[in-house]
Amino acid sequence: MKIFIKFILSGIIGFITHGILFNLATLKFNNNLSYFLAFCIAVNITFIINKNLTFKYKNKNLVRAYILYISGQSKGFLINYFIFYIIINHIVTNTTTNRNIAFFCASLITLFFNYFYAKRIVFS
Repeated sequence: MKIFIKFILSGIIGFITHGILFNLATLKFNNNLSYFLAFCIAVNITFIINKNLTFKYKNKNLVRAYILYISGQSKGFLINYFIFYIIINHIVTNTTTNRNIAFFCASLITLFFNYFYAKRIVFS
């Protein structure tokens, strides 16, 4: 349970990073590009946190772990984005508030996929 709580805390940091960067990027770019650019930065931050603090991964094959992590998080990203896209394009209107609600809902749902993938595949 401790590991899951640490993973959630790492996810909160990633979520806040992703959310801030997403909102900043939407000032210049569309939702799709903004979402992706923010993800690229946030996923690297959560890798560092999860590797060092959550799972305390000491294996010397860091490149393999990084590739697996990015691969898993990318799958989580696709699930997350699909949920976000459905909400923002078919359920609510595209306003800043609704965009943030959709962003939060999508992130919460994919939390479990990301945790089990990281625990069982990347940092096992």
